[in-house]
Amino acid sequence: MLDVRCSSVPQPWLLLQSGPGDPALNMALDEALLEGMSRLGRPGLRFYGWTEPAATFGYFQKYAEVERATHLRPLIRRPTGGGIVPHDADWTYSLVFPPGHEWHALKAEESYRRVHEWIQTAFAKLKVATELAPSCKKSFPSSRSSRREEAHSEKSEIGNRKSEITPHAILFDPYSPKKNPTMWTVPLFTGLFRRLDPQRSCALATYTRSTMARVTMLLGGFFVGVGHPSGLKEETTVAANRSDLLDEPLDRCWLERAKRSHSAEPLGGPVYRQSPLSPETRERLRLHPQFR
Repeated sequence: MLDVRCSSVPQPWLLLQSGPGDPALNMALDEALLEGMSRLGRPGLRFYGWTEPAATFGYFQKYAEVERATHLRPLIRRPTGGGIVPHDADWTYSLVFPPGHEWHALKAEESYRRVHEWIQTAFAKLKVATELAPSCKKSFPSSRSSRREEAHSEKSEIGNRKSEITPHAILFDPYSPKKNPTMWTVPLFTGLFRRLDPQRSCALATYTRSTMARVTMLLGGFFVGVGHPSGLKEETTVAANRSDLLDEPLDRCWLERAKRSHSAEPLGGPVYRQSPLSPETRERLRLHPQFR
């Protein structure tokens, strides 16, 4: 139980710390909270994590379209609207309100603004500077439900704003992981992948062929393949958000070689080091759709 000031007086809320959960279980618990709100009679705030990579999609989306738009599996339908949301190591929250609560009268944009202002305030108390990105509602054909426009109207981001224009191609040339480790971390490639539009094909080309770099891109969410020779480079690397963009995808033989490499574990932060794949990384690679 916690007291939250979302109106003129503090109100008791239900607090549920679920911890990491199976993707299907996570969405089932959210739906159970939604269905039980009329009986619980007070707002609920739930925090949870994910035991494996997955993608959730909105109540009104068609499964076949989602299946073509992302390689992430499993695909789990949410009890709410919105688009495709990738999940992996993220920390997720859900808010549920009972019938008659003042938040029922709020428009989606206003409710998102309030929640993200709370998050911004929490970061400020931790001395972390943030800013709220402007509302970025998406337009859909009139035959689709307008409720899709309600999801993700605002994003609270640390350090920069999310680009509203997503590319078809990226030339990634920030020197090698050894010279510039900041640009070769799993969080960086995960963030880059999430900023791509699932409906817009995009390929990323880079001169390196290192096992570490390729593992990093795979864990970031990309499909990865062998690139064409360039100058003195006999082999380069291409990553993409769709497997059919790759002429020569990395295969299981490459994966076996990566397991034997002494310099394959990706960088979690901007400090260069060399080490073999950890058991956790091996398992994540095994579950990647490219090697199934």
